[in-house]
Amino acid sequence: MDARVNQLAQSPIGYLTLATQTGLMHYNGIGFVDITKSDAPAPPTMSVYSLLWDSSGKLWTAGSTGLAIKDAIGGFRRMEPRDKLNARYVVLAEGPDGVIWHFARERHQLMLSAFKRGR
Repeated sequence: MDARVNQLAQSPIGYLTLATQTGLMHYNGIGFVDITKSDAPAPPTMSVYSLLWDSSGKLWTAGSTGLAIKDAIGGFRRMEPRDKLNARYVVLAEGPDGVIWHFARERHQLMLSAFKRGR
């Protein structure tokens, strides 16, 4: 693996998932798998800044071209915040009620969005 790691999180099955400048990687204890290239459709960005495995097992990614979600059986799908900025998404978090929060900033503009049940 030849990329800067921006964040890492543990998947529901115990893999480490790494958000990198060149995409997403899983580490299973033996080796790395580039899921950006192996999962179809791939996430809508190559440079991933932040990631989150939510309590229902979905993988949320935020990167240079926006926000995407992947469930256990499908590929990635793009999520569109209501107020779109060309921002670097910097934080993803899940609240105790299962709401996914993401915070973005672009220069002096800030955006906070909430998603319930993957919407």
